[in-house]
Amino acid sequence: MEPVNFKHHGQLYFADGNIVLIARTAADERVAFRVHQSVMARNSPIFADMLSLPLSGAVESYDGVPFVRMPDPAEDLERLLQVLYIQPMLQIKRFDSDTPLIVKPLLILANKYEIQHLRANIIQKLEEDWPRTLSEWDEIEHYAEGKAKTCVQDVQWDRTCDDFPDLHLPEAASAINLSHACNVPNILPAAFYHLSRISILHDWDRTHVALEDNGIPDYSDLVNGARTARWNLLSKEDFICLLTGRERLKDAINVKVWTEHNAHVTHPHPNEDYGGCKSKYWSKVWDVVERACRESSDVLKTLRDVVDILQSSGNPALCYSCEHGIKKGIDEVRNEIWNGLHDYFDLPLRA
Repeated sequence: MEPVNFKHHGQLYFADGNIVLIARTAADERVAFRVHQSVMARNSPIFADMLSLPLSGAVESYDGVPFVRMPDPAEDLERLLQVLYIQPMLQIKRFDSDTPLIVKPLLILANKYEIQHLRANIIQKLEEDWPRTLSEWDEIEHYAEGKAKTCVQDVQWDRTCDDFPDLHLPEAASAINLSHACNVPNILPAAFYHLSRISILHDWDRTHVALEDNGIPDYSDLVNGARTARWNLLSKEDFICLLTGRERLKDAINVKVWTEHNAHVTHPHPNEDYGGCKSKYWSKVWDVVERACRESSDVLKTLRDVVDILQSSGNPALCYSCEHGIKKGIDEVRNEIWNGLHDYFDLPLRA
């Protein structure tokens, strides 16, 4: 059988290829990819098994070689073959808000055909955007704050800022959606925590494409570094995990800060004064910490800014030991919160 209504792919139709893969586009066109069995088999055990089957006389052929009708969308198969033939090292821009949307179809095929090196490459990039350690999280946060500061300065100097930080920072809802679809559990704790900081009113589509009644976009929040989410990509179960995590975070913070507040054992000089440092200052600072956390939607950031907390408490004349003890206690609370994200949001086990 020699079908004649196939459209040859411009780049991925090799004259010396020994098999043709046929796939449909969204517009219902049939695209022919002429490739090499050896290349496909080398990258995928599934393709190796599929293409090793003995050919019978009834096998369909096209352009003199056998062809296989593929169930995958032509657009997705094209991207996969481009990686295998043209761009072996997949280029993914770090912190791109669209990364999960871009790589999801490719990761689905990498999983389906067990192309392990491609799956590992994509997951590595995703985990760089959604880190597993608190120190890596802090690095990304400093980067985001720097982007926001630059944008604000541009506006202050009457320069247009339409390159909003939100466009160049990871977007959580699409990452969570991809995680479920492609089995990438390690990115979930950071993604859910980030999502817990965002107002439901800060919707990606509404914020980036909607206009005010006067036809001028309201970008004030974006200029100041506001983050948005593609809320429509979350499932009902995701929303339950999100709301559960928010409540558990509040409870955990109250318990952990209160524990540090009353940690008289770790207080360098409990119930006595030491030089200009009075023991009541210890409690005063922890009162400020507790109040700041209670009012915050981002406790990791609040606790990170220890200097601001000390200033808010009137810069009491703490001795070195007390100041060091408070900073150490705050670090311990931050680490406990970070390490507990998995449980707070009821997330699946990490890989």
